[in-house]
Amino acid sequence: MDLKLLNLIVFINLTILFHCSIFVPEYRLIGVVSHSGTSTLCGHYVAHVLKDGRWVIFNDNKVGASINPPKEMGYLYFFERL
Repeated sequence: MDLKLLNLIVFINLTILFHCSIFVPEYRLIGVVSHSGTSTLCGHYVAHVLKDGRWVIFNDNKVGASINPPKEMGYLYFFERL
C-alpha cells in the first residue's frame, strides 16, 4: 500500500523557520523530487533544483527551465541552511 501525505504544505517565500531557545536557523528550499503516475511502482520521478536563482528540471537525460515547479507535489524536499 502506498502512503503519501495529501495535505497541502504552503511555503511562504521558500523560507522555513525553526524556533530554538538559543537561535533561529533559517532554511531555503533548493530542491524537490516529484512523481507523476498512478503509484510509486508506476510512473516517473524528476528533480527540480534551484540553481543560480532559477528553477531547473532534471528529467532523465533532459535538463531545462522549470517555470512552475510542483513544490506541493514533492516526495523529497532539499533545504539549504542560510
